[in-house]
Amino acid sequence: MTSRPAQAFEDGEGFRAAGHLLNLRWAAVVLWAVFVAVVSVLPLRAIAGPGIPGIDKVAHFVFYAGLALFSQHAARKPCLTCWAVITISCGLFGMVLELVQRFVPGRSASLLDGLFNILGAAAGSAVYIL
Repeated sequence: MTSRPAQAFEDGEGFRAAGHLLNLRWAAVVLWAVFVAVVSVLPLRAIAGPGIPGIDKVAHFVFYAGLALFSQHAARKPCLTCWAVITISCGLFGMVLELVQRFVPGRSASLLDGLFNILGAAAGSAVYIL
């Protein structure tokens, strides 16, 4: 006699439920990426910050750490290869957004911001793996 959870997987119900969960994980990645992109291309006057020196670098680090963490959770493969792919992907996404900022009034592209994007992505991926 097969138990109900095992029978659900044999019937394919469990796989569909697992697929929905996987879709929700990737939806979180996409939503966070859209949030980061929108915040990145808003004119600076639209973003009210506390005026603390260096706070923008902290924001870059946290935004991209979050993006990498969500991505690692969606990929569900805590391995060195996944860490590298996700870190590089998030870093490239950040660098593209930095380039886009060159064309946004009141914004400018910054290599230092790009560096903090990459450092945040590496840290977010590492947190998931550890």
